[in-house]
Order: sequence, then C-alpha cells, then structure tokens
Amino acid sequence: MIKCEIPGCIREGCHSHHIVFRSQGGPDIAMNLIRLCPDHHNMSPEGVHMNPTLDKRLKCGIQREYEALLPENEQSVELAADRIGMSRKKAEKYFSKVPKNPDGTMDREDIIRRLMGGRLY
Repeated sequence: MIKCEIPGCIREGCHSHHIVFRSQGGPDIAMNLIRLCPDHHNMSPEGVHMNPTLDKRLKCGIQREYEALLPENEQSVELAADRIGMSRKKAEKYFSKVPKNPDGTMDREDIIRRLMGGRLY
C-alpha cells in the first residue's frame, strides 16, 4: 500500500491531490500531484485544505522544482513541455495565453507563473 507523502505520516490508503488545484490553473501532470492519506486530504485541521502553512509549503516546493527544471530565461513550448512531463499538444493549449517573445519563446517567470496558477510564492 502507498503511504502518505506528508513527512512523519505513516497512514496508507492514499488519494492523489493536486498541489496547485486544476480549478486555479494548476496542470494535470505528475509533478503537481502528491499522495495524501484521507486525514491529510480532507477538511480536517491537519488537512491541506484547512492548513495554509502546509499548503504554502507544498506550493513553494513545487515552485522550486519548476525553477530547477526551467533554468533558462527563455523557453520554447516544446522544451518546457518535455521538462515538466506534459505532452506537446497539451502544452500548446495550456501555454496558449502565456505571452510569446518575437522568436516564439516564453519567459521563464511567465511559464512558472502559469504552472503555479497565476501566483509565485
């Protein structure tokens, strides 16, 4: 059985949880998912929905991962898609509203901001 990914938790029976909610613009990719036990996934005081500190820590962590994967200042949609594990077709649609430079690349901050649902932490 798969254990909860919250440090110190040993509970099993986990559910997938989007760190940056899809409804807020978070992508549906493996990097944006974490496995949480029912206690950490629900609305209990220790759950991510009710614990802003835990929620922010998870979001800061994924933002650092994006920053490490996307070190260049300008990236093509294809390169960004490959690095974050998104299909190119999905990336074209996902990044369609990100401003493009004259050469068709996107600025790193704009890419990360889009992946983070419009916010940087």
